[in-house]
Amino acid sequence: MWKSFDTKSWGRRKAFEFYRQFDDPHFNFTANVDITNLLINSKTENHSFFLATLHTAVKVVNTIDNFKMRFDGKDVKLYDIVHGGSTLFYDDESFGFGYYDFCDDRTEFIKNAQIIIDKAKAEKSFNPSQTREDLIYFTSMPWVSFTSLKHAQDRSINPAIPRISFGKYFKQNDKYLMPVNVEVNHAMMDGYHVGLFFERFKKLCCE
Repeated sequence: MWKSFDTKSWGRRKAFEFYRQFDDPHFNFTANVDITNLLINSKTENHSFFLATLHTAVKVVNTIDNFKMRFDGKDVKLYDIVHGGSTLFYDDESFGFGYYDFCDDRTEFIKNAQIIIDKAKAEKSFNPSQTREDLIYFTSMPWVSFTSLKHAQDRSINPAIPRISFGKYFKQNDKYLMPVNVEVNHAMMDGYHVGLFFERFKKLCCE
């Protein structure tokens, strides 16, 4: 479900109109986030750490309207809820995609998502979704503690869809840190909104 968003009375209307004309309006931040408690809780509860992290991120983006905005021609639509889609790495070094409906309960979300992942891995499906817009695109790079990241872009896909990537976590002193990259469209949001994401994501990870 979505509704039309009134850009004419939007406080950042001028920025929206300015950046939507850009050939490449995307920008991204990478920051190391303390995931110590989330990692410990995942192991204690026998949950997939990746899915626990993804659930935390989707929970956060659903509190920030700018992450739920998509282009609708020259207009903007605002989704009530957005969900998670991710790349999946297979044992033959190929990959595919999985899509997971958000629910607030982490245990239920992980259970439902794991069923989807197991099925995709058994079938080695590819299944990219190029038309569904109520998503946040996720990917995980558990082999590299990256400091920056650039995504491939497809002009046929709604360019307002944010991309969030997780890297290899590492220990620093008594904490575990993980690089997180967030890539967004400048027409829809600014550094302030990405900062909100990191602030709230870090807070949830520490609970």
